[in-house]
Amino acid sequence: MTDTKQDSALSKRVASRCVQAAVFAAVVIVCHPAFAKHSSHKEAGRLQPRSRIAGQASTSSEACDRDCLEGMVNRYLAAILAHAPAQLPVTGNLKFTENGQKMALGDGLWRTASAAGKYRHLITDPQAAQAGFIGTIRENGVGAILALRLAVADRRVTQVETIVVRDRKAAALYDDLAAPDPAWDKAEPMTGRVSRDKLIAAADEFFTGIEKSRSSGVPLDDACERWDNGLQTTHNPQASPIDPGYRSFRPFGLGCAQQLDSHYYSYIARIRNRRYPIVDVARGLVFAIAAFDYPGDIPAVAVPGVGYIAVREAFRSPGTYLVPALFKIRGGKILRIELLECSVPYRMKSGWDAP
Repeated sequence: MTDTKQDSALSKRVASRCVQAAVFAAVVIVCHPAFAKHSSHKEAGRLQPRSRIAGQASTSSEACDRDCLEGMVNRYLAAILAHAPAQLPVTGNLKFTENGQKMALGDGLWRTASAAGKYRHLITDPQAAQAGFIGTIRENGVGAILALRLAVADRRVTQVETIVVRDRKAAALYDDLAAPDPAWDKAEPMTGRVSRDKLIAAADEFFTGIEKSRSSGVPLDDACERWDNGLQTTHNPQASPIDPGYRSFRPFGLGCAQQLDSHYYSYIARIRNRRYPIVDVARGLVFAIAAFDYPGDIPAVAVPGVGYIAVREAFRSPGTYLVPALFKIRGGKILRIELLECSVPYRMKSGWDAP
């Protein structure tokens, strides 16, 4: 949505606020102890990795299975804390972006990461040879949230895409959670599993529901819950009113469907450049990345049955959120949603968008 000249002019303004990247490559692991002590899956009921995956993009003699991909996430995180990019085996054509900006591996967060946080959420996709991660990290002693996407070929890192939300309060919320809801890690029964395409379609419908301010057509489970930057934004008993003039309207106290139908998000003009690079069919998980544009020209939104609710000041000037999003889909319906919101200049590209 933005031309190359505009993107170049934006790069310096973004680097201090968020971080994007993508990684993956080898299976030999030397884990940093701060990350190695966290396990992404409980041993009980854990899905067993497959030695070979049909349709695997990698041409290596042995596919990178779940354990391999999890190990590469650990290795990447350990290398960041050691400020040692040479610890990663990479291809000659490695692409690395941070906050949508292409740079050399070892720059950006690689210079400032100081410790691992408590929260860790991992999704692997052996079929695509990719993995995603959302977790907390400390940057020069200050809490931040790291999202990363890793891609592997021949057990070498080919892509590194990261998004870092530098918000100490949001990082503290995540660390208070300590671990993802157990529902995320539960494998779906074989008879109830949904195809890769249908999982992606469900996640895409949620984005469309925000864009169109309607829940119709969005496959939402009755028990759906959502978190944004570590904050529970549905059925939250401590939700505050957005507009003091309408104290009864508390959008974060609503359910997933009610929230969409309230038109509260109608200040978001478009959700573009949607990508769904990582899918875990066995667990019903999708890792998506998209750009949320808000033009800043809507002072209030019309909430049916309530009135005109003032839009928060943060959305009263043009801006964009780069949004990594995790979806848990059960029986074809969205059960859990976890979003990060990384503020970047208006209509900025992610560095990975199709021409």
